Amino acid sequence: MEDTTTQNQTNWGRVISGGIAAGIGMSIIGWLINDFLLGKYYTYFATREPCPSMLSEPAYLGEWAFPVLSILAGIGIAYLYTLARNGCCGPGPKTALCLGIVIGLLMGVPSSTGALMYADLGRAIPLGWMLDSLLQAIAGALIAGAIYKPKA
Repeated sequence: MEDTTTQNQTNWGRVISGGIAAGIGMSIIGWLINDFLLGKYYTYFATREPCPSMLSEPAYLGEWAFPVLSILAGIGIAYLYTLARNGCCGPGPKTALCLGIVIGLLMGVPSSTGALMYADLGRAIPLGWMLDSLLQAIAGALIAGAIYKPKA
C-alpha cells in the first residue's frame, strides 16, 4: 500500500529494517528486566509450597515466541512512527518518544492491572511487566525512528 502524496512516500525497506532492529532492542530490554529484575520473583512463585502459581519453564513456544513477537511488534511500531512522522508530529526523537509512551501504556497498563487484580503473583511482577512494556515500546520507537528515512 503506497501513500497517495508524493512527498510522504513510505520507505518500506527502512520500516522493515527499523522494525527488526527495534524488535531486537525490545527483546534485549525484556530479557534484562525479566531475568535480572523479576527473576527472583519468578523463582519464588514457581517453587512455593503448597501450590506454585507459575510454571518453572516456558510452556509451548516460549523459547522463540517472544523474540519473534517482539520483532513483529517492532515492525508495527516502526510503521506507526512513519504515520505519526508523516501525518502530524514531524520527524525526530520527540515524536518517537511520545509514540513509545502511548504504545507502552496501552500495552502495559491493562494486562498488568489484570494480573495484579486476578493473578496470585504479588505486586512486583505486574509492576515489572508494566515497566517492561513501557521501556520496550519507548526503546522500539526511538530505534525505529532513528533508522527511518523517507524515500528521496
